[in-house]
Amino acid sequence: MARLSDLLINDQRTVDYIARKTGHHTWEHQASIGLLHDGVVVAGFLYDNYNGALCAMHVAADKFERWFLRMAFDYPFRQLNLKSVYGPIASTNKEACALAERLGGKLHTVIPEGHPDGDLCIYLMRRDECRFWRQA
Repeated sequence: MARLSDLLINDQRTVDYIARKTGHHTWEHQASIGLLHDGVVVAGFLYDNYNGALCAMHVAADKFERWFLRMAFDYPFRQLNLKSVYGPIASTNKEACALAERLGGKLHTVIPEGHPDGDLCIYLMRRDECRFWRQA
């Protein structure tokens, strides 16, 4: 069982982990939450492109724990009071597309040739549709 001491908040190790897993390496004005297991990052969420209503959410994981998912969605929906989060994912990254759908994201649009590897899928999750976070 993970402990709160296993969390990384805005730590470069989380950013590096997500970059390694997603192949995306440049984010500006980001925040991140990472999960450590035996001193190694095993999951991370990175948030960027805030506009007051939504932000991009980048996810990478070798494993998840439910409490960590609740915390990861609490940040944009409660702390930032955003209405939605979106995930830009290369259409060729089938594993990431499947993960976005398992987490509850819905394919919102596809931008043809919007990614260096092909099309760019935009997954969207609205605050009121998130099963990991509910307003108290």
